[in-house]
Amino acid sequence: TAPGNYTITMTTFLNGCASAPAAKDIAVFACAFSEPESYANNKIQSANVFPNPTDDEFKVTVRLHEANEIIISMYQADGQLMTTRKVNGEKELQTTLHPEAPGCYFVRIEVKDEVLVFKVLKIN
Repeated sequence: TAPGNYTITMTTFLNGCASAPAAKDIAVFACAFSEPESYANNKIQSANVFPNPTDDEFKVTVRLHEANEIIISMYQADGQLMTTRKVNGEKELQTTLHPEAPGCYFVRIEVKDEVLVFKVLKIN
């Protein structure tokens, strides 16, 4: 997906019945970094969320070009904020989706004015 403004619309199904669609507008600044050396002017050198999909626990890794505060937030598919953690410097954080239901979640990584968003799928 290219950077830009998007609307995410989700309809859930339970026992064959559809819920009312929920929509959320988001701004995508970057989708991932595959060649860190080409992003030398950015604050985030690389970031990853794994394993993905996950059955519960997963890691968020962030490497920076220089020390900065990192804000890591987790959202439900409808855009509702679940948790936010602030850390300093490069990090590898273990996190969990327990006791959340299987589905789609989003991890937002922010360093100053740079934001990356990763989709995380919880299975089982």
